[in-house]
Amino acid sequence: LNVCGQITTMDRLDSPKFGMEFAPQGELFCSVSIPYKLTIDSPEGLALKRSVQSALIAPLDSHHPNSKVYEARVLQLITRENQIHLQLFKQCCSDLALKHNKSYKMEVQFQLDRHTLCSLHKAVDLLPDTSRVLPDLKNCGVPVSDITYESLNSKQQSALGFITGNHDGRSFTAPLLIYGPFGTGKTFTIATAAIELGKDPQNKVLICTHTNR
Repeated sequence: LNVCGQITTMDRLDSPKFGMEFAPQGELFCSVSIPYKLTIDSPEGLALKRSVQSALIAPLDSHHPNSKVYEARVLQLITRENQIHLQLFKQCCSDLALKHNKSYKMEVQFQLDRHTLCSLHKAVDLLPDTSRVLPDLKNCGVPVSDITYESLNSKQQSALGFITGNHDGRSFTAPLLIYGPFGTGKTFTIATAAIELGKDPQNKVLICTHTNR
C-alpha cells in the first residue's frame, strides 16, 4: 500500500459513527485514492484493517524546498472501498503550507504495525504441541455424523458433520477451516453446530470473534 498521486485536503469529515468531525486547529484531513479494493476479504483490506494505523507522507515533487517526511494517522472508521482518509498533524500542514480543499501531489507509505504480527508468531512459538494447528493430515481422521438439516446445503452439511461427528478414535482430528465470501452461510453453519453441540451437557463451546456482532 504505497501510493504516489494526489491527495485532497479538507477541514471536516462526515463520520458514519460520530457525525460531522472537524480537524483540530492547525491540522487537516485528507483523502487518498487507492488502486485496490479495501474490503475485508481482500489482502489489502485485511492488512489495512488489522495491521496499519499510520502512514508516512512527503511531497512527490523532488524540488520541493522541504524534504522532510511526516507521519499521519489512518482514520479507520472513514475508510471506503477505494479511499483512505488520513489526519495530517500541525507540523506537516505548517511546513508544507497545506490549505483546506486543495489537491497536492504526495507520496504516501503505509506503515505496518508489527506488534499484531509478532503477537501471532509468539502464540505459535509458545504452543507445547504444534500438531494441533499444524497436523499431519495423512494421520488424521474425518468425523462423520448422521445429523441432517434441510436448511443446510451439502457443503454446510459436511461442515456440520465434521464438527458434531465422531470417528474411530485411533486417529487425530485436524482443525476445520470454513471460509467463503459474504452471505454464504458461514455464521449460520457455525451457529447450527454450536446449538447441536449444546444438546450434550458434556460438550464445551468457545466462540471468539473479531467484532461484537
